Amino acid sequence: KQWQEQKLLNPLERQIFSIKVQHHAWIKSVKKSIMNLEMKPIKQHCADECYFGKWLESSGKEYLGKKYKEVLLMHTNIHQFADKLFSLHREGNTEKALDGLKQLDEMEDSLLKNLS
Repeated sequence: KQWQEQKLLNPLERQIFSIKVQHHAWIKSVKKSIMNLEMKPIKQHCADECYFGKWLESSGKEYLGKKYKEVLLMHTNIHQFADKLFSLHREGNTEKALDGLKQLDEMEDSLLKNLS
């Protein structure tokens, strides 16, 4: 019954929800790849190429207002850190890459909290 009492999301809220889910799915794929659980190669892309990055450059600026630059930097840092973890993993430093996954989670949590 509790779910029936939930309000419907407006279009902007649906967009933000979708962005959060898609970026979380990418983070999850990064983690699976580094843990060797992902069989197919993950697309490593720049921060401005992902759905979240494209949203930031369009309607995200207006939505975030004063927080825009901070969120943009956080998002860029996540992608750069993921690239660093991939590099460590490719170079055979898997343990260091695995150790960085907790920090990647913390970075994502901080980013997503800034969207609420």
